[in-house]
Order: sequence, then structure tokens, then C-alpha cells
Amino acid sequence: MRLLITGGSSLVARRVGQLLAATHEILYAGRRDADFPLELGQAQISFPSHARFDAVIHCAADFGGDKEEDVLRAEMVNAVGAFHVARIAQGAQARHIILISTSFAANGPEDDYYNAYSLSKRHGEELSAFFCRHVGLPLTILRPVQVYGDQMEFAKHQPLFYHMIRQAARGEDILLFGNRDPERAFLHVDDLAAVIREVLNKKILGLHTVAEGQSYRLTEIAALAYEAFGTKGRVSFDPARPDIAQVKPGTHSPTLAAAGILPLIHLSEGLRRLRKLEVCR
Repeated sequence: MRLLITGGSSLVARRVGQLLAATHEILYAGRRDADFPLELGQAQISFPSHARFDAVIHCAADFGGDKEEDVLRAEMVNAVGAFHVARIAQGAQARHIILISTSFAANGPEDDYYNAYSLSKRHGEELSAFFCRHVGLPLTILRPVQVYGDQMEFAKHQPLFYHMIRQAARGEDILLFGNRDPERAFLHVDDLAAVIREVLNKKILGLHTVAEGQSYRLTEIAALAYEAFGTKGRVSFDPARPDIAQVKPGTHSPTLAAAGILPLIHLSEGLRRLRKLEVCR
């Protein structure tokens, strides 16, 4: 198949492309390092009308921020941008579109991670579903939990996780802020790429959360990291600092599980893979 992957420079997009390149023709769209220039933060975009793809995998995202301009940019890229990508897929006569969203899209005002990113990603899901239903374009929405990988570039979006890894790798103590020991759910990028491949091949439609299937307290993550690196350290809490935000644990889609599409890299194995990172030595 001829596939278009948006977010051409993102780690997720490139890993998905690498996995699928053995059996499919891969083309990228994005702001840089792409076959097709695509700036999703604009009200109007252009795309070659002659382009044809069998499927589109939408990986592009903006992670927002606290300022008004961050909120506006996230909404333009994640919501309006997703609508544009669905229109591109229709124009390219694609037979399937896979939208990579986030488990945070399920968050509400009562949740710690209810922000521009989570809200705009949910808006993107809704706009994509609205458009695809209207034009009859098969749509899959995947909501991965927090994604990590074997490259330090992932630390940009998972700073606490990679900070703990660095401390454990060096055999240093880990200090956590606040009093509570919040949960986290992680997914290795290779597992996400493999799930996308199987969803594409089996053409599974609908909305699905993608998760390892187990969540971990931060102290549990620290213990696994010390074990992975063969080091020792102490985990303590600083009650004078604000509590660390809680993340709702994600449950892997029963539909995907029934189809035999399951993440295979548990956190303990993912941490062992991280031993090769230079910063961890």
C-alpha cells in the first residue's frame, strides 16, 4: 500500500514509517523532513490534488502550553489540523485513516491533565469522526497512554520519567515532590508502531485505547529502573513541594486484545533497553 504519515519529523511518525517500510510505500507530510510540506497550524492549507494514498496515518500533534497563544496553536494543529488531514485523505481517495490521539483526550475538568493538549486532541477526534462519517471514510482513532522510547528526544514530553531514569542509571537517590505517589501508564513507541501496523492490516475501525495493561506508582518505576541498571538508591518525598499530577491509568482496548493486538514490551523490558542511552551512563 501507498501510505501517507503526517508529522514527518516526529519520533512516533518515523518509527511507524520504519516498521511499515518493509511492506508499504511510505511518504511523509510535515513542516520539515517531509515529502509533502504541510503546516497544520493554519486556517487554510493546500495539498497536491493529484496525490493518491491507500491510507493516511495522522501522527502530527502540538502539545500546547499555559499561555493563550499556546491554547490557540494547539487547537489549530490538533483539532482543525485533524479536520484538514481527514479532508486530505478523502481528496487522495484513501480507504482508511488512522488518527493517533492520546489517552488524555478522555480527561475532564476534574482531572489533573485537563489542558490545551487533552482538550484539543479530543476536539480533533470529534471533528475527524464528524467528517469521516459524513463522507464515508473509514476511521480508526488510537489513544495511546504516555509514549516513551529508546531516544532521549522523548524526554521533552516525559521529563520526570527520564529524570528518574538518569538518577537510577547513576545510582543516585530520587526525590519526588509532594506527599502522594501517583500512577503512570507508559507505552513503548515500538509497541505503538506495531499496533498501528496491525490495525492497518486488519482494518480495525473505531476508538481504542492502547496501553501496556498495567500502571505503576512512581516508586515502582524507580525500583524497576534501579533493577534495570543494576544500581541502588533511595526514593524520598519532599512534602514542602506541590504534589505531582496524577494520570488516569489506561486500559488496553478489549477489541484490539481480542484481535491479538497487544503491546509486548513491558516497562521492565523497556527500561533495560534504555541502558544503551549515553546520558544514562
